[in-house]
Amino acid sequence: MRAEARSALADLAVTFVSGTAAGVLFAAGVEGLGLTGAMALVDIRGDGMDLRDVAALAWIFGQMAVLCRFVLPVMIRA
Repeated sequence: MRAEARSALADLAVTFVSGTAAGVLFAAGVEGLGLTGAMALVDIRGDGMDLRDVAALAWIFGQMAVLCRFVLPVMIRA
């Protein structure tokens, strides 16, 4: 694998991981502050916040980070 490809893959991985970290922090903030309006959006199955809800939210935030960092700039330039 060439250095440029490794660098691009590392950039993609770091972007996704930072997005997932933001998702986990958002879920922790919603749970910790007891924000009922946001809790209704984040609690996917309606049984209270659990690991599945946090993992799903983190995955969504990671995908959004990749979308905003790599896909949208290309779409705007086109």
